[in-house]
Amino acid sequence: MTSVQSGFKKGCPPHHALQAQSVKWKSNSSHVFVASASEFQKLTAEEIQDIFRHRHILIPADEVSTTPFNRRNLAKLGSLHAPRCIQGFFFL
Repeated sequence: MTSVQSGFKKGCPPHHALQAQSVKWKSNSSHVFVASASEFQKLTAEEIQDIFRHRHILIPADEVSTTPFNRRNLAKLGSLHAPRCIQGFFFL
């Protein structure tokens, strides 16, 4: 938990920051681009390719959740003890 939270900015994960919604990528910003479905549909194919070149694209079904970041809520996504491969690296 501590290693994940060390990447937080002002107590929030990087994909909650306004930079995550910016089409232009900066090396110190989130590796996740976040846009509503309507905003995503306004993007050109070239913009989508530029975004996807550096980041994953996330289109939430609803507005950003206010679910707290803790073990209980994280466990809803899957086992906390299973190895995970994220961007080519395995984490335990």
